[in-house]
Amino acid sequence: MIWVLLVIIGTVVFSLSAGNYIYKSRFKRSNYEKKSFVNNEAHVKDPIIMEPLLEKKQQWTLKKSVRNIECVKIKGFVKKSIQWHKVPILCGELWVTNSSFVVIIVHGFSDSSDGMGYLAEEYHKLNFIVLSINLRAHGQSSGEYPGLGYLDKKDLNLWIDYLREKFGENIKIIIHGISMGAGTVVQTLFSKKTWNEDGCKIIGAVADCGFSCFKDQISLQIQGSLGFSRIQKVIGNMIYLGCSFSCYFHAGFFIGKSFPTKVIENFNIELNDKNQNANRPFLIIFQGTKDKLVFPENADLLYLAAQKKAITKNTIVKVNNAPHIGSYFYDPKKYMDTITKELRKYN
Repeated sequence: MIWVLLVIIGTVVFSLSAGNYIYKSRFKRSNYEKKSFVNNEAHVKDPIIMEPLLEKKQQWTLKKSVRNIECVKIKGFVKKSIQWHKVPILCGELWVTNSSFVVIIVHGFSDSSDGMGYLAEEYHKLNFIVLSINLRAHGQSSGEYPGLGYLDKKDLNLWIDYLREKFGENIKIIIHGISMGAGTVVQTLFSKKTWNEDGCKIIGAVADCGFSCFKDQISLQIQGSLGFSRIQKVIGNMIYLGCSFSCYFHAGFFIGKSFPTKVIENFNIELNDKNQNANRPFLIIFQGTKDKLVFPENADLLYLAAQKKAITKNTIVKVNNAPHIGSYFYDPKKYMDTITKELRKYN
């Protein structure tokens, strides 16, 4: 009996210690700002993506004062389970034009608002007010651990309320996310806080290479490091559980909470009778066919879940040969034409 107890204790200790190491090495801000695991992915070495991305990033950074781009801040929130943590200050960069259309651009993991310069310029050409935000624990925003889409959806709702208060409730808001930002915008779109009895507070969302379940993403990365034999899968599951507990301790939630397809499936909203068919926002899903970080099946799962729910007007676009975050760069015309086609309905 004592041996069984020792095995159980040893298993728990291994799970928690290994999981905590994985979580902190990948998701603690001071670690991923030095070297992110994303830096080893194919898209970071792809000149078709990185050359124009870095050029636009540099332009965005250098021309902020010329373009009168304003740094704006709002107060975030802290989960009740970690009330001892400081409330994060969320920072965004606001590029104002004379328009009733606004886009909130949401970057991916270990990126920042500066890296979204290419999208900011595209929306500016469409005469949009642009708010490019820094997620918690990224860029100019404070925080030590990221929201992984789950906390970020609540932060994004705070930004939506900020814009409605600043520019009026009649503004037309789009939320556009890349990678982890895509997971964020999908979960935000299907959040009750984004809706009221008159319909949705936003007119649409664009999700570019977003995950359908963050647990699956982490599990695949862990298994990819270990291997896929039966015993390696058992060990991988143990490490994942420890990683999720570490996330709960440091960020206030279990990793499995960031689950966009489940959020869609569980979403229900009651509208006024006169608004049953009104204010249906659009959802555009972009996905590269050669994405090795977030597999293309994720886009299919998100699209099917949204179609089944039948609350949003859904479009899925797959870009041939594009790796992770590559859809825009591999076919910018198709990318922007898909978005502007939806926007014509609101002019």
